[in-house]
Amino acid sequence: MAMTDTTGTTAPTPPTPATGKAAARAAIDEIAAQFGETEDEPKRLIKRALRTLGEERVRAFVAQALEVEAAGGLLLPDGSRRRTPGGVLFHLMRTGIDKKTSRKIFWSHTTPQGQGAQASTQGAGDTLATATGATPFDWATFSAAAMEAMSGIGEATTVKLTVIGKPGTVVERGLAAPCPL
Repeated sequence: MAMTDTTGTTAPTPPTPATGKAAARAAIDEIAAQFGETEDEPKRLIKRALRTLGEERVRAFVAQALEVEAAGGLLLPDGSRRRTPGGVLFHLMRTGIDKKTSRKIFWSHTTPQGQGAQASTQGAGDTLATATGATPFDWATFSAAAMEAMSGIGEATTVKLTVIGKPGTVVERGLAAPCPL
């Protein structure tokens, strides 16, 4: 639909928020369908990419990813298998933009990448452990874990300890420096 101003010039009607959201949702769904993405997290990444990079630039990455897929796809860095078509798209985006912009798309303050909505319901301590793939520490299992670790004692040649804070009195004793914190 077009609007005519007082000078008689016809200008396109700006999209209303409802039609803008509908168009954005349609673009997200279309791109997700092209790559067989049905999960919420890839759709969130596509939404962030559209919001951050704009539809034209995202569509350029889509075209590039489809070309790569048609030519045989991309292997994972370890060569164990091919990336999924969506994985190719996200890899091209990640490597084709600067780090600051990449963080806006692939990292969220509330949801670690790859964790979906479930991570936002976890405690703050669990979020980092889940994002890194580590099991959260549990004091109830400490004794068993310590015994398991002690069963295969190795040898440490160098230990680096970083303490952040302001120590009290530092007393140097050879290679040791005990201090209260």
